Amino acid sequence: MLPDRWQWAAEAPGVLRDASARRGAVLLLLDLDNFKAVNDTFGHRAGDAVLRAVASTLRTVVGQEDALARYGGDEFVALCSVADPHEAIAVTHELAGAVRELVVLTPGLPGQPTARISNVTAAIGAAFLPAGYGDVRGIDEAMGHADAALLEAKGMDEDRTCLVFLGAQLRQWREEPGPL
Repeated sequence: MLPDRWQWAAEAPGVLRDASARRGAVLLLLDLDNFKAVNDTFGHRAGDAVLRAVASTLRTVVGQEDALARYGGDEFVALCSVADPHEAIAVTHELAGAVRELVVLTPGLPGQPTARISNVTAAIGAAFLPAGYGDVRGIDEAMGHADAALLEAKGMDEDRTCLVFLGAQLRQWREEPGPL
C-alpha cells in the first residue's frame, strides 16, 4: 500500500533535500488515461485492481530511497534521485513503459468472465531539479512545475510525457509515445 498525499507532503521535502544535496531529482506526476472507463466497463473492483497493479509496478521502478505515493484518484507522484537530465528522461520513459506493459486480470461484473485489462496508459508531467535546487526552493514550487507539465502532457493526447528542466534556464521537453 502506498502512502497518500498527506504522508507524501510530510516526507517529500526531506527526500528532496537529501536527493538535492547529493545529486539532482526528478518529480513526476502520473495521471492514468481514461480510468473512468475501466470502472464504467468492468466495475470498481476491477478499477481497484488496476490501481493496485499500477502502484506495484511503479514501486518496482522507483528506488527505495525515493518517494512514491498515490496522490489522489488515479494520480500518483514520485520523487526520484537522478544524476542529470538524461537520467530524468530515462526514469520518465521507464515509468511510462512499465505502466503501458501492464496486464491486469480481475473479476468482471457479476455474471461476466474474468476481465483482462491492458493498454493502460498515463500522462506524465515531470520536473527535473538540479543538485542544490531543494536547498533554495521547496517541494511546492517543484510540484507546481510538475503539475503544469502534467497538464501539458494531458493536452497532447493519451500516453504522453512532458518534462520541465528547472535551473538557470527553464526548458521544456515533450515526447510522443513510442518504443523506449
